[in-house]
Amino acid sequence: MRKIIVLVVWLGLVISVISYMIYDAVINNNIPDGATIIKAASSLAVGTLGIFKMFKGHRQVRRPLNYYKKFYSEQLKGVFIDDKKSFDQLVECYRLYDEDRMKDSLKKLIKLKDKCSRVRDKEAVSLVMALCYDDLEMPGKAIDEYNNVLRLNPSHSTALSNLGLIYVKMDDYRKAIDCYKAAIEADPSNPMAYNNLGAVLFKAGARDEAEGLFLKALDLKPDLRNSADYLAFIYAMKRDIVRSREYYNRSISNGGDAKWLKKSLQEISGDLSVVDELARRWQVMTELESIKIKIGAKSGKSVVGGKLNERAPIDERGNPMRLLAAIFFSEMPPLKDFPSKGVLRFYIAENENYGLDFHEQNKQKNFRVLYDEDESVFESSPFNVASEVFPVKGSFRISFNRVKEAMPFSVDGAQDLFEEKFGEVEDGIFDSLYDSLIVPYSKVGGYPYFTQFDPRENKFKEYDTLLFQLNSAVSNERELIMFGDCGVCNFFISKENLRRRDFSNVLYNWDCC
Repeated sequence: MRKIIVLVVWLGLVISVISYMIYDAVINNNIPDGATIIKAASSLAVGTLGIFKMFKGHRQVRRPLNYYKKFYSEQLKGVFIDDKKSFDQLVECYRLYDEDRMKDSLKKLIKLKDKCSRVRDKEAVSLVMALCYDDLEMPGKAIDEYNNVLRLNPSHSTALSNLGLIYVKMDDYRKAIDCYKAAIEADPSNPMAYNNLGAVLFKAGARDEAEGLFLKALDLKPDLRNSADYLAFIYAMKRDIVRSREYYNRSISNGGDAKWLKKSLQEISGDLSVVDELARRWQVMTELESIKIKIGAKSGKSVVGGKLNERAPIDERGNPMRLLAAIFFSEMPPLKDFPSKGVLRFYIAENENYGLDFHEQNKQKNFRVLYDEDESVFESSPFNVASEVFPVKGSFRISFNRVKEAMPFSVDGAQDLFEEKFGEVEDGIFDSLYDSLIVPYSKVGGYPYFTQFDPRENKFKEYDTLLFQLNSAVSNERELIMFGDCGVCNFFISKENLRRRDFSNVLYNWDCC
C-alpha cells in the first residue's frame, strides 16, 4: 500500500512539472534552455529509477546449492541416499527458505513428501516444512510437522529445541522447558537447546541457572552470539563489568549488533543506579530476617529428604508419607517467633501433586507438619530410594545462615504498597527492581518466592508467616530437588499459631514455571 501511495504522489509530481513547463512555454513564451531541460530530465530520471528499484527490490545474490549442502549437512545426512534428484530438490527447499520464500519452499516440499520412501526422508522433509510454517506465523501447522518428526524420531534434538521456541512464543513456558530438557537429554552436544532453556529461565528470573546453561552452550559452540549477549546482560546485572565486557566483545566479534548491545548495557547500567536507590529505600521499609538454608552440609541432624526414627504419618490412601525435611531448631540461628529448640518435620504423600490438594491446601490429608520440643528422641538418617513422584532426589544435610531481605513484589499487596510510597516507575526499572527482590532460595521465615502467584491473594489471608520454603536445586546438571519444572514449595502459618507452637493449621503450596 505504501508503495502505491508513493507511486501516485510521484506521478502527480511528474505531471505537475511537465504541465508547468508546457504552460510556461506556451502562455508566457518562456522557452527553457538546454541546461534547464537536462537538469529537470535528470531529476525525473533519478526519481523514476528509485521508484523502479523500490518495486523491483534489491536482487539477492543466490548462493549455490553446494553452500546449503554444507551448511545443512547435519540435517541432510542420510537423506534420499538413492535419489539424487529428490536430494537436490530438498536442498533447493532449504535455499528458498533461506531466501524468505517460504511459500515456494512449501509447494516443493509437499510434492517431495510423496517421494519419501524411508523414515529419514520423511523426517527431513517435515523438519523443513515446520521451519517454513513457523516463519509464516502458522504455529499450529509447525507444531504438527515437528510432532511428525518426533513420531518418527522421538529423540530428534533439533525438532525438540525448535518446538520449544514455538511454545515460548505462545507463552507456554512449561511445555517449552520440557522440550528443551528433552532436547538436551537426546543430544547433550546441542548448544541451541542449552541456549534456549537458558533464555526461558532468564525471563523467569532464574539467572544463576541460566548463566550455567549459556556457558555450556558457548563451550559447545564458541561463536554462539545469542548466549554471549545474555551473559553480557547477566554479568552487567551482577555488576561484574569485566566479564560483561568480555562477553560483549565476544558477541560483536561473532557478528553481534554492537550498537544495540551497547545501548542495552547502558540502559541496564543507568537503570541499576535508580534500582539500587529504590531497592535500598524499599529494604529499609520492608526488611525481614530469615534463615537461609544451604544444601549439602557435612554434619548436623537437620535434613532435606532422608528419614527419621519415627513412624511416618499415613496419607488418605493408607500409604506412609515421606519426609520432605526436618529442622532441628537448636542448629539454627534464633529467629523471632520461631522455636529455639525442637524438631519441625514436613511430610508429604508420594503422588503426582507431591501431596498437595489444590482445592484444600490447608487440609493435612496428604501432607503433615509435626513438631516436638524434645530433640533428643529424634535421629535422622539417609534414605535414597528414587521416586518420580517425590521432589527430593536423595538425602541432604543442611546448614543455616541468617539473612535480611526486602519484600518481593510477588507477595500479595506488595506492588500496591510500593506505588503508594514511591508512585509509578518506568517499566524497565520496575522489571529490574522486581527481579532484584526475588528470593528463590530455601529458608525458614522471611518472604516467600513464587513462580506463579501468591495463593493467599483471594483467601487464606490469615496465613501471614512463611514457615518453610524449599526451592528446586540443581548441581552439575544433576537434579537435587525438583518441584515440577524448577518450582518451589511453601508452607505458611499464622503468626498466632506459630507463637503457640500449633502446627495443625498450615497452608501448603507449590508451583513451577
